[in-house]
Amino acid sequence: KLLSPFGGCLALLLLSLCNVCYAEGEEGKEEAVNVLLFMFFGIGVGVIFMQCLNLIGDPVPYTVVVFIAGILFSLSNKDGTGVFGESVAIWINIDPELLLFVFLPPLIFGEAMGLNWYHAKGAILQATVLAGPGVIVGALLMGCFVKGMIPAWSWYLSMTFGAITSATDPVAVVALLKSAGASPKLTMIIVGESLLNDGTAMVLFTVFNNLLNGETYTGGSVILFFLKACVGSCLVGVAIGLITVRWLRTANRPLSDMDVLVQTAITICSAYVTFFLTQKTLEISGVLGCCGAGIMLAWLAPPVILSHETLHNVWGTAEWVLNTLIFLLAGLIIGNRVFSKARIVEWVFLFVLYIMLMIIRCFVIAMCFPVISKIGHKCTWQEAVFMAWGGLRGALGMALALITYRNGPPEMEAETSEMFFYVGGIAAITLVVNATTANSLLIKLNLLSNDSAEKQIVMASIQKKLLKHMRKALQELAQEFHFNEKELDEVRQSVSLLSDVNIKDVMAAVELHKEQKMQRKMSITKMPDRYDPLQRVPLSEAAMNPLHAGGDNSPTSSGVDIHTIPSARRSSRPPTSNSDHGTPIYGAIAEDEDIYGHSPFDVIEMLEAGHNTRAGAGGGRSRGSSNADVMHRRLSMSGRGPMAAVTPQLLAYVRSTFLSMVRVHYWHDIEQGKLPRKSKSGKFLLYSVEVGLDEATMESGARDWVCVEGKLDSSSFEMKALAFWEEHMPEHWFFSYPSRYLNKLECNREERTVYILTSFIAAHENAQNKIHGYLRIDDEEEDHPEQTSPEELKVIAESKLAVTIARRRLENINPETVAAIRTKQAAALILTKQAEAVKDMVHEGLLTPKDAEEIIENINKDMQGIDHKRNRMYREHGDSSSRRRKALRKLDEIRSPGSLLSNADL
Repeated sequence: KLLSPFGGCLALLLLSLCNVCYAEGEEGKEEAVNVLLFMFFGIGVGVIFMQCLNLIGDPVPYTVVVFIAGILFSLSNKDGTGVFGESVAIWINIDPELLLFVFLPPLIFGEAMGLNWYHAKGAILQATVLAGPGVIVGALLMGCFVKGMIPAWSWYLSMTFGAITSATDPVAVVALLKSAGASPKLTMIIVGESLLNDGTAMVLFTVFNNLLNGETYTGGSVILFFLKACVGSCLVGVAIGLITVRWLRTANRPLSDMDVLVQTAITICSAYVTFFLTQKTLEISGVLGCCGAGIMLAWLAPPVILSHETLHNVWGTAEWVLNTLIFLLAGLIIGNRVFSKARIVEWVFLFVLYIMLMIIRCFVIAMCFPVISKIGHKCTWQEAVFMAWGGLRGALGMALALITYRNGPPEMEAETSEMFFYVGGIAAITLVVNATTANSLLIKLNLLSNDSAEKQIVMASIQKKLLKHMRKALQELAQEFHFNEKELDEVRQSVSLLSDVNIKDVMAAVELHKEQKMQRKMSITKMPDRYDPLQRVPLSEAAMNPLHAGGDNSPTSSGVDIHTIPSARRSSRPPTSNSDHGTPIYGAIAEDEDIYGHSPFDVIEMLEAGHNTRAGAGGGRSRGSSNADVMHRRLSMSGRGPMAAVTPQLLAYVRSTFLSMVRVHYWHDIEQGKLPRKSKSGKFLLYSVEVGLDEATMESGARDWVCVEGKLDSSSFEMKALAFWEEHMPEHWFFSYPSRYLNKLECNREERTVYILTSFIAAHENAQNKIHGYLRIDDEEEDHPEQTSPEELKVIAESKLAVTIARRRLENINPETVAAIRTKQAAALILTKQAEAVKDMVHEGLLTPKDAEEIIENINKDMQGIDHKRNRMYREHGDSSSRRRKALRKLDEIRSPGSLLSNADL
């Protein structure tokens, strides 16, 4: 389980080593490209932490862990030497405005675009009350308190601090609510307030920061600027949102992947253009502008979007990357500029300010509660308590404090630096304390009713529906895999949902289904099982081919089976082999293999005989016919018998189409779980299809099987080296690890062989059933939809020959191993179907995403149980494999020329 985190730690160790080496050899050198190193380092650290948190059950929010990691890393890397130290220094000294313009637009716009319009419409009035009067009152109270506690600060600086701390950070709040799983109504109120009060606070910050830097305002100009920034930003955002929706409608081809890409790019472009236009060009609120544009898309764009899944995945990935980087960067900045340079008295003031901030937040919520409890979604007192506690501060406040520190008056550098310490410290405390305890508070306030009786009834009903679907899937797999009772019970034990299923009832249902199927067959008039094109050859073709003439020279006319005739042609036929690999593809086929009632060799040779006869006859082309008419007659089924001349170009096209069907089946097996994603079998089967497509024009077919067979017969250099080690090293426990590893590799190869062969056989048989009638061209051919062209017939014959070899190779593998792998494969299929059923229930609204995650977690545990069984099977089979290799070596020693034992003794 910890392999991936340990791999990430090893990568970080190597990075540190490279950093030291660079510092020793290139000290003092700074390059602009070094800025990329920290970005990808941060993404890697985020992946490691996310994997570790998933393993231990997410006890704390992910963003809190990344934030703390940034602080610790900053404290441990004070020197900042080497290429990585230079990269960190560049990010720590980042321009705060650049930080806002890079990180905020996609985070704000993406969250607004994903709002539920019904909940957003119900929460807009409540969010406006909290973001308008609430922010103004909170900023004024906090500014007055700071001025009284720190008299050295000016009023403008105190009010600037109040404006920065009065608004909750939308980035931190959204991350908290997603991890906590709060109700949609509560989430919408808090997120809406965070988005709007952030814009209001930035307007207040702009006013007081300008006053701090010497600008003057009158009362009327302040009100005018406030209205222009708040109302104007929203109107500009709404206008851009409407233009974006109109633009999205121009890319509306449902089957065009390009239009899906275009729509995604349009939304990203809209986010940054809106923020830049409102914040930089018009000098109003970019946050409110992004909110307005995003809400317009949330209202009008859903029917226009071609692929909601693609858009969700792209924006989800972007938000995760930006969240990871911004919280890691926030930890770096706080650790570098706050914790390492603070005095004890400042630490005391910091905790006092945090307590006072929470008191003011509670007062503002209580002041607004009589209004927000009667409008919109009607907020309850429990939700109001959580809103007061869940108001987090984060990277946005630190960016505003950095702007004040960088652009403030030079004579107030000490005060602005102290203000940055308090802002960063408050952000750190709210993230570490409030965010960590938010989930427990939700449960305490009964806002997460995890154990309610209603939820248990609903989940029990969901489990019954899933059990019904999975029982049916188990029955279908029992028929498909031909399991006996013991093997079916092993499948049942691997799926926890099927633990109470009676295997005897399932087997009885399978037998009943077989009987009903046989009765339906008996009730239908006896018809040929499949179309035999070789028995419908026209008379002229039959005269050319004595095997179907039906006369005295015909083997079939005398009642003799064609398969019992000794064929001199078979024995004299040169072996067909791969010019690249030298492996014959037909040499291992017996004479009694059946295809369309005839030997595959007969099918291929009769097709070749018809081709040669027609070629010798000159093709029958009339003098006045055009090339197009001749080509149409050659491709037309009405003018060609199944034994007509095979067109090489058309044969190559049919082979390519056949292999394309095979490739689709391989991908289907990978998605269903028949081919494990961790195994190399799926990758190699897809590679073999590419080889077959590249060699489709060759005379011999089934080139994908030639590639597969070569892979199955080969041994890796690693296995050869380990076998050499085992053979020449003494049998001692110190040297036993290579032998155990060789056992594991052999078991892996055997398992991979089973996966490859079973999927190859299923894919080819599926393609054989679908390729019939692929080349019907004339309208009159619709009267015979089952008619098969000679090209199709030859491709099917080549495929059946390859399938026969694959079946024989599969029969040579230990049946117990095959059964164990097939039961594991069936269990993985059932679990995959269960996961798909859960996702369908989420799409249909029967399950919430939070409840679905719990079921998916149980499915993942069952998957891990299958892996444990697989490892146990490796150990058991590995021991027997090791004993077999030792016995063979002993036997070789005994059979050596110097042995005294006779052949009889052997």
